[in-house]
Amino acid sequence: MNGYAKSKEVLTNPEVKARLEKLEHAVELRELQFVQADINEKHAKATRELIEAAKDTPNAVFLVGSILLVKVTDDQEPKLCVRTLAPEQMIYLAQNQHLLKSPADILDWSSQALQPSKSIPTTHATALEHHGDGPEKGSGLAIT
Repeated sequence: MNGYAKSKEVLTNPEVKARLEKLEHAVELRELQFVQADINEKHAKATRELIEAAKDTPNAVFLVGSILLVKVTDDQEPKLCVRTLAPEQMIYLAQNQHLLKSPADILDWSSQALQPSKSIPTTHATALEHHGDGPEKGSGLAIT
């Protein structure tokens, strides 16, 4: 019984608990790193494919999941912008699909949306919806 009491005392020691919590947190962070690495790899692949799809098109907007790719050609000089959108930005675009019709407008919007002092107007929405008023119903794709 004496050995049991000592082992219980060691397991309830605050220092041991703190170390176990730190170890658990480190394991969780490591797992998140693997998950994020997988997500990054998938985003990189999707981005490469979108860039390839837009190579012969002077102006284009692609919105696939959270990836926004905009290509605008001015004075024979193509400009390419790729962004990973936050959920609020995706909701905003779903509610304002007219922006997807103009690569210049969406490029301007995405530049403003990423400035720290700017907030993106959104309404309270529980799901990302495509209302069919975009370039192609629910596609998130516009090529001009």
